[in-house]
Amino acid sequence: MSESQHNPIPPITPDGREFVGRSQEMDLLRSALAEAKDGRGQVVMLTGEPGIGKTRTAQELARHAEAQGARLLWGWCYEGEGAPPYWPWVVPIQSYVRHTAPDSLRAQLGPGMADIAGLVPEIAEKLGDVPPPTPVAPEQARFRLFDAVTSFLKRAAADEPILLVLDDIHWADEPSLLLLQFLARQIDDSRLMIVLTSREAEAAGSPAVTETLAQLSRLPAFRRHVLSGLAIGDVRRFFQVEAGQDPDADLVQSLHAHTEGNPFFLAEVIRLMASQGGTGEDGAGALGLPQGVRDVIGQRLRRLSDQCNTALTTASVVGREFDFRMLGIVMEDVSETELLALVDEALEAHLIEEAPGQGDRYVFPHALVQQTLLESLSSSRKVRLHARIGEVLETLYGGQPENHAAELAHHFSEAAPVLGTDKMVRYALMAGEKALAAFAHEEAMGYFTQGLEAKKITVDDDSPALDAETAALLFGAGQAQASTLRRGAAHNLTRAFDYYSGVGDAVKAVEVAEFPMAPGVGRLRVTGLISRALELLPPDSLEAARLLSRYGWALGQEVGDYDKAMAALNQALAIAQEQGDQVLEMSTRANSAEVNFFNLRHQEVLDDGPKMRELGRQVENPQAEVAYRISAIMAAYALGQKEDFDRLLDSSVELAAETRDQTLLTGTLFVNSALAFTKGQWSLVRDLTDRGLAAMPAYPPLLLTRAMCEYECGDRVLGGEYLGRLLETARRSRQGTGLEFASVAQGIPLIAEITGSMEHLEAAARASNALLSFPSATPFLTQLARSGLALNMLLTGNISGIQDYYEALKPHRGQWLAWASVDQVLGQICRATGLLDRAVEHFESAMDVSRKSGYRAYLPRLGLLYSGTLLERRGDGDQEHAQTLIDEALVTAGELGMRPMLEQLTQLQDEIPATGRAAASNPAGLTQREADVIRLIAQGKTDREIAEELIIAIRTVTTHVGNILNKTGAANRAEAASFATRHGLD
Repeated sequence: MSESQHNPIPPITPDGREFVGRSQEMDLLRSALAEAKDGRGQVVMLTGEPGIGKTRTAQELARHAEAQGARLLWGWCYEGEGAPPYWPWVVPIQSYVRHTAPDSLRAQLGPGMADIAGLVPEIAEKLGDVPPPTPVAPEQARFRLFDAVTSFLKRAAADEPILLVLDDIHWADEPSLLLLQFLARQIDDSRLMIVLTSREAEAAGSPAVTETLAQLSRLPAFRRHVLSGLAIGDVRRFFQVEAGQDPDADLVQSLHAHTEGNPFFLAEVIRLMASQGGTGEDGAGALGLPQGVRDVIGQRLRRLSDQCNTALTTASVVGREFDFRMLGIVMEDVSETELLALVDEALEAHLIEEAPGQGDRYVFPHALVQQTLLESLSSSRKVRLHARIGEVLETLYGGQPENHAAELAHHFSEAAPVLGTDKMVRYALMAGEKALAAFAHEEAMGYFTQGLEAKKITVDDDSPALDAETAALLFGAGQAQASTLRRGAAHNLTRAFDYYSGVGDAVKAVEVAEFPMAPGVGRLRVTGLISRALELLPPDSLEAARLLSRYGWALGQEVGDYDKAMAALNQALAIAQEQGDQVLEMSTRANSAEVNFFNLRHQEVLDDGPKMRELGRQVENPQAEVAYRISAIMAAYALGQKEDFDRLLDSSVELAAETRDQTLLTGTLFVNSALAFTKGQWSLVRDLTDRGLAAMPAYPPLLLTRAMCEYECGDRVLGGEYLGRLLETARRSRQGTGLEFASVAQGIPLIAEITGSMEHLEAAARASNALLSFPSATPFLTQLARSGLALNMLLTGNISGIQDYYEALKPHRGQWLAWASVDQVLGQICRATGLLDRAVEHFESAMDVSRKSGYRAYLPRLGLLYSGTLLERRGDGDQEHAQTLIDEALVTAGELGMRPMLEQLTQLQDEIPATGRAAASNPAGLTQREADVIRLIAQGKTDREIAEELIIAIRTVTTHVGNILNKTGAANRAEAASFATRHGLD
């Protein structure tokens, strides 16, 4: 398929025929469109069997949308191989570009213009020179493309509501489906409506489509409608519209029973009846109805001439859409005049249609027609047709085959039994590289795998590359695997590197080694590759410095060798300073900051701040600035240095968004959400985590932050949903970055403290042990694992050997370790082992840091733990101090809406003996909480109303009421109210 082709499917039927039936579905679709026009974006899927009318229903909605002033964009997915990546998106964007004024288009494309122009060259043709996008890592480049397309469509829809139809998504390529997921997650606040059509059976058979539907189904903006057959009354009307006459009741009954109201089947049967003169009253008896829609199509094809069938069969091998000129070249024994007559014959039979506005291009009106023709071909005939078509396309495309490489790879792959594999491998490599350039990594992997298998090697074996073409295929496969975080990336990059270094191609070998791989993808093999590449470069060159900077980061993050990491980073820094490359200096300092943070050297991270600010004023390197800020914010948070993290947080999200880098934006949103969490700013936490998870739905720290936010607010259902996603992320991880295991290791015990549920503690223990057994895990991750295991042991009561964890964590007292204070964990260990005085010191230290740093959301739990320890110790003044801590914690928890914490604090308060401070000031030995409850009883409030006002559970109120009746001697609520009035508690 040519990338210059336009959409062959007309969005509105050209003959203006009446749309029959579907009144309920159309009401729902029109309602969804109205919602979208009002700024509440919608995603609607129409699904059902082939021929049920999915596309026709979408066309009817399109007619209504255009009448309502909406802009219509229509994309479709191509069955089988041969379509360029993102084809269903390219087509509608091309259409929009062609019909939009340059000034408006430039404004709507915004900062993502260069990224989209790489996908849709018409943008550069219309707007003139478009500068290339800033090079970034492949996985970030794809995020930037997705973000650019999403922002463009939302900006365009803000000017004019848009209805975007993506037809036949069961045939969509995986990158197109990923873009759909990305856009759908951010559609809520837009005037954009997306309509998807899909065959139910084919969608269920595609893992990529199934995963997409699972992701979409979680979104509040998503709706799915299953189309069924037309009702019997609609079949009558359908016949009247199609045949132009009124059918008798028997015919309608027969047609409805046989076709089950499938509109395409109905239309084909009616056309077959008309061709046989059987649409009159005796039609039902005169026609033996075929068993299925393909049988109907087959019968209709048999009524055409043999030459017309040959032409249509040849065209079906080309694809759903075909070109008259190309068909004429393939059918070289048929004259142009004869071919025109054959095309006219097929048009008259409604077996093909003219592609609107495209001259000599034609399209099969339904995929079932093309499929029926293909099924009639023998394997031998099909292979030879593919060979002939591939050779004709090569000639037509001349010196620019790369723009049509996917199409050529498809035909030559099918023709391999007669032509051999040389051309197939050539175009598979070309198509794979083209797909990589478009960030369609999954498509690229398919082409590279295909090419390698033709050379009798696979991506998983150890066979060396014996020629440059094989090395290029391995390099491409390694890039595609690394960009999608698949295993085997380092293996295949190494195989490509071995070939290039072996033949003395140092430039290409260094290019392989320089390919940026995400954390966790390659581990030791990545550092080994870079180390070998460094031997090919002059030691004091900038090229070596760039590799050294990355080498140091990899050693620190992936291998866990801090000393070697800093030696490499310092060497890179020295070269950058000597050569005056301040951009490289900033990048190296950012790498050093990340290595230092993960090695718990927080002050070293912050000490580099003044130099980074100075460099930032002199050169532009926003990626390095944002990367440094993420490390520095977390370092300042760990040390409780409020002034530092407040300054670093300022405008950090805006700066990260400008980089259009997925990892940097997600990391920045996380650190902002983490600091918002410490202050109990739950709405802000939800907003920031929503934005971050829209960019990276499986980012573990964001999933845990959101889960803990919901649990702290008492929403176990929503908290459980995010915790489930975190556990699934960890379960799917083979090696990963370690963050998924660390989040589970520490997060689940902390959630268990909130909820009292021990359900997932075994999973947390497994995650902790996995990290501790991993030799290259950084100190940050191992200490998270140790803190998680210690909390786990405390919750289960199995504290044998817990002192070892105390000694391991003690050097970091006074600091925060992700979601918990180190002193909090140390205090809990001391309390469990009977060292109550030391426990008090730790809790006091943690509370002191929390107060100074503004970590309000941590104060209630620390108050709970601290006061519980004081009540156990029973020293002079401990009970009064405990009551004060509880009172303070109740106020804070109440102000922040931390329902579970309020219940735990209330329960502890009720356990304080009546001789405490509360008893001295309240009659009948009532606790302060009981005094609060009896005051509200006196006001005539129900248990439910009391629970809502005090932000506690109804069952807790019921317990308090029982205690009040016992202590006051009251027989009922009325007497308790009188007691309250007599004692001034009302």
